[in-house]
Amino acid sequence: MWLILDLGNSFLKAGLVEGSTIHNHLRLPSDSSGSSTLREILPTFWEQHTIERIGVVSVVPTLTKQVELICRDLTGITPEIIHHRMRLPFSMGYETPHTLGTDRIAAAAGAWNMHSNLQKPVVAIDAGTAVNYEVIDRNGTYRGGAIAPGPKLIQAALNRGTAQLPTISFDSVPSPLGSSTTKALQAGIQFGFIDSVAGMINRITKALSAAPIIIVTGGWASFLAHYLPSINQVEPHLVLWGVRELMMLNPSIAPDGAKDQFVP
Repeated sequence: MWLILDLGNSFLKAGLVEGSTIHNHLRLPSDSSGSSTLREILPTFWEQHTIERIGVVSVVPTLTKQVELICRDLTGITPEIIHHRMRLPFSMGYETPHTLGTDRIAAAAGAWNMHSNLQKPVVAIDAGTAVNYEVIDRNGTYRGGAIAPGPKLIQAALNRGTAQLPTISFDSVPSPLGSSTTKALQAGIQFGFIDSVAGMINRITKALSAAPIIIVTGGWASFLAHYLPSINQVEPHLVLWGVRELMMLNPSIAPDGAKDQFVP
């Protein structure tokens, strides 16, 4: 049994993976993932299972160290931290792979592993606090992508950057014509977000000169799939599956920068 952890800006997600099955999964707000909380929750999460390997993908460096120490204390296993120098299921076409978020690498790895047999481009969209677009062309080269704000960041920016616009709850509205300030904000955030993703999909498709397979994950995945028929698949655990794929390709993941790891 492998324990896989995805440490994001908004949530800490975990999965217990055996073969091609996730037996259990956990989702906690990142701001509630203090040492005492994690030390109490993690052992109950993997209760009755023997953990053999631990894989971690993280965009929060302070949380990475914290979780690494907790896992080592509780299991005696040193977590394997995903990094750009390990063996990947695709070739790397990114100009600065050392700056590439490991959550992006994992999402791309998971998406490509699911659909590489179709010989089509694959686009993974992770729609959470930020919206990440990962693009692998039909030849199996990671081409990069885009990073944009998610609805909560847009809402926070509107609140901080103006004198009179209020903080609102994000409730879906049926019309782009808001009949109150609250509804106008909700309409602008909602439809602006939807159209932003739709526009990026169109632009990426034109850049690839071929229709890609579109996979979406993250907290806004189901919301986007409801409005955008171009999305082929919603995969809630895409990043976890991507970490599993990278662990399969790297029987022992060396620390970042180790010379014995390579990108094919």
